[in-house]
Amino acid sequence: MRAFTANTLFRDTTWRERDRQDALRVSPHDAERLSLSDGALARITASRGTAEAVVESDARLRPGHAALPNGFGLDLPTHDGGNERTGVALNTLTDLTWRDPIAGTPWHKHVPARVQPLPA
Repeated sequence: MRAFTANTLFRDTTWRERDRQDALRVSPHDAERLSLSDGALARITASRGTAEAVVESDARLRPGHAALPNGFGLDLPTHDGGNERTGVALNTLTDLTWRDPIAGTPWHKHVPARVQPLPA
């Protein structure tokens, strides 16, 4: 039996064994080419909007591809009464016209985007 659910992972980053920052993963080749450093912030710009994420170089990704975890970008209450956003809400980057023609669901894969390092 699991001691956690996906809901717990979204709402409390301490439950995650890895990727507590909901990192933007890029290939080592692209990280070098774009001057992206592990742990640094990058800006992701797509046709609908922009977002910021922590960078993680990942040799499993092919050059020209980037990956963000799905299901995050929630504004969650903090213990002091404020709000904290965890990760990127992919719907803020996906264009409503870029979707499956039958189901009508937005395509979260194959979204053209520009990735740039943010100043430290």
